[in-house]
Parts: sequence; C-alpha cells; structure tokens
Amino acid sequence: MQISFRVDASATIGTGHVMRCLTLADTLNKQGASCTFISRHLPVYLQKLIESSGHKSIRIGDHCQSEPSDELPHANFLGTSQKQDADQTQTILEALDSGWLIIDHYGIDKTWETALRPFTKKILVIDDLADREHDCDLLVDQNLYADMSTRYVEHIPDQATSLLGVKYAMLRPEFCDARERAQTRKGKVQHLFVFFGGMDTANYTLPVLQSLSDLKLNDCAVDVVVGAEHPTRDTIQNLCQQENYTCHVQTNKMAELLLSADIAIGAGGSTSWERCCLGLPSLAFVVAPNQEALTLHADHLGLLKAATAEIHDSEALKAEIQAFVTDKTAREKISETCVNAIDGQGTQRIINHMQIAELQLRPAKQEDAKLIFDWRNHPAIRKISINPDPLYWKTHESWFRKVIQDENRVVYIAELNHTPTGVIRFDIEDGHAEVSLYLAPEQTGKGLGTQLLSKGEEQVLQEHPRILQFEATVLEGNQASHSLFRRCGYQYGNSTYTKTI
Repeated sequence: MQISFRVDASATIGTGHVMRCLTLADTLNKQGASCTFISRHLPVYLQKLIESSGHKSIRIGDHCQSEPSDELPHANFLGTSQKQDADQTQTILEALDSGWLIIDHYGIDKTWETALRPFTKKILVIDDLADREHDCDLLVDQNLYADMSTRYVEHIPDQATSLLGVKYAMLRPEFCDARERAQTRKGKVQHLFVFFGGMDTANYTLPVLQSLSDLKLNDCAVDVVVGAEHPTRDTIQNLCQQENYTCHVQTNKMAELLLSADIAIGAGGSTSWERCCLGLPSLAFVVAPNQEALTLHADHLGLLKAATAEIHDSEALKAEIQAFVTDKTAREKISETCVNAIDGQGTQRIINHMQIAELQLRPAKQEDAKLIFDWRNHPAIRKISINPDPLYWKTHESWFRKVIQDENRVVYIAELNHTPTGVIRFDIEDGHAEVSLYLAPEQTGKGLGTQLLSKGEEQVLQEHPRILQFEATVLEGNQASHSLFRRCGYQYGNSTYTKTI
C-alpha cells in the first residue's frame, strides 16, 4: 500500500512533525507499505534522513503566492494559500494512488483535506491544537489535556475515529527496546540530560547550560543534544568543551542517552513522552504556546515538573534547576508515575486502526501439517521453543492429526493477503488456555505478533467463552515474546505469563 505524508519542517515549525511522521513511516514500511513525504519547507538534512530511511521525498513550492490567504491561526506555517498547496499536492497524489494520506500540519484544515479526498482512499490527521475543522477518517492527538475526551467532538466528522492521549504517542522502536531496561530513578543526580528540540529557535539550551556551569555540579555528567541547524550550535559546543559536557549533534542515540540519565531538562512538547516512557523525571519548559496546556496538565498528573522560571532570568533559572536536582522525593515520585503511563506502543496502535496489514485467522487443517512442520524446524523458531529439538515428520503428522481433532486444542493459521503468516495454538483445560504462537521466519520484525495474539484471543473466546485465563511460558532469552505478552496485558510471574479474562 502507498502511504503519503503532507508535513513540513522549518525554524518556525520545528522538526517534531517530521520526526513523528518518520517514526510512523518506518513502522509502516516494515509492514509492507511504501511511504512518500510531500513537503514545501524541509531542511536538507531532514530530506536526507527521510530518503536514507527508505522513503521518497518530494518537494513542492514553485510558482506559489508569497503570502497565505487563509485565516487559520497558523496559516503562515503553510507559506501559501491552502488552495494553491492543495493544487500542487493533487498533482503528486494523482500519480501515487495512495491508500492513506497522512497530514501533520497546523496550516491545513478541512478546506485542504476535502479538496484532496478524491485522490486518496482515506485521510489521517495528526493534530495537537484542536483549533480547526478536519475532514478525516482517523484523527490522532498523542498528548494530554484535561478536556481530552471532548476536544475534537466539534472538529471532525461523526463517522471519524479519534485516537487520543499518550497511549498513541509515536515513539521510535528504540524507546520500546530501552524501556525493558528502564528503572525508577533513585538517589543522587549523577547524570543530567539537556534537549530542547531539533530547532530550539528561541535558544533555551544556552541559558540552561550557563546556569549549570554557574551551579558547578562538578560531580554530575551532562549530555547535551542539539539539532544540526541550532542557531547557536558553535557557542554551545564551545561551552560544552570548556565545562567537559558532552554535546551530541543530530544524534540517533536518544533512547540510550535518556536511559543513562538521572534527570532531564527540556521542552514540554512531544519529547516529554519519550522521557516518560523511560521513567526519566524532567524539568519541562513551555517553549511554544501550544505546549502550555499539555505541560501543565502533565505536571498535574505527576508526569513531569513544569518549569516556572523565565528562561533569561538567570537567578530564577538556577534556583529552579537546583531545587529539582536536590528534591530526591519529588524526582522519584515522577519517575514511578511516568514509567507506568506510557508503554511505547502508540505507533503500532495507530497502524492497527489503519488496518494496513490485517491478519485473518482460519482453523488449521490436516493439509497445514507440512507448513507447520517446516516453520517449527527452522533454526530461528527452534531457538525460541520450549523444546528446541527438531521434529520428525511421522511423529509430527500423527501429533498434528490428534491436535486438530481435539475440541480442547484450538489451532489457527494466520494469513496476510491469503499468504500463511503464522500459527497460534490454545490448549484449554478447566477455564485456562495455554497459548503458544510464532510467525513464519520471513514475517518476523513487521509488528504482526501483536495482531496474531490479539486476534487469536478474540476468536478463541468467541468459540470457548468459558475461558477465564490465558497462560504462556516464555524462555528467559526470548525478549521479543516477553515484550509481546507484556504489551498485550499479560502479567509475569514464576516464568509464566497470565492474563485474566
């Protein structure tokens, strides 16, 4: 399936819109989709990043008006009128045959979306502001607001689905992987992390670093991240060298840096959810008007500490940083709260709703015995099996015949576009169902395991409604399966996962 993105980045817009779209595109690509980014404003380094990730990038913008003619609060972000932008985008979409058009742009509303609807099958809008109407099939707002449940009621069609809250935070896979190693931060601050976004146009980074220098936290290591086009990049790098801080420019190791830190100081936007996912307590500054409500609400929920000091009031800034560094109790409480709030699976949840690669389950038949025999004897499958010994055909064929004839043993074959993709089995006894599953070796790494388990549970419960609990045994070294069962609501204990129905 072809997926098209309409998204921009600049010093005014920031890089966050492109980065979360890139996270979504990377996961979609793993599940067989082809992604194309359509942009009017895009720094060269971001275009290279998109293309190096295996996606197409198309620039628009020739022969356009110099001033926007719309009345949206952020109309200037678009750089022209919605009509002209829609006309130029239409030319591209006509050649793409997109299954989904994904729009992440504050300068676009229903006017643009309705004009482009004939050139795509479905429209997904990513928004944070709820300040304009949309013509969409799916709307995503990954943030936290006090009025979350009613925020878009008047702004989207009645038939549209809204995915709201940090449950749908679009975090890169490395955050999910690092989360397995995240721990509640306790004790003295020995490692501090500073990041104010890819552009940091207002340059919050430099005053914070100057305050840290004045506070002379000599026994505290400091990691600083800036974008490639930061306005005072050279000054920051020189200061870091003087103070023995480590400065990372356009790093791809963000998750590891957050994981190694004890506290963070940064912007209150979407990067807050990256920090929360890894249980990192943070002092968050509102660096843009659209961050204020969500940052204050996140503070109210105990997910971060909202900074109150004005960034250029050096004395107030130093006092606030010092207070956060020394308040051990507050930091531990934030760490415990935020690590339980965000599980890092938001991207996959969104894709599940898009139904890009939806598995279909059917009961296994005797003709499937050879297929399962070949899968089960593959080295990658044997490595994660409780019994890693190879199967022998006659023994397997006889065993499989008995299994599919036993009403208390249920086996489903998963298919994707009519191609066998995996198998899931339930052994049922006294209200308990032991579950075992695996994907075909060539289908791993595409995010299909969650679908396989979820659809298997749903189907077997329809056929066996007396099941009260699912159980699964997972080898200690099988991290993919440990992550899968945790994602799907299973509780771990004594080497066995259980899920009460």
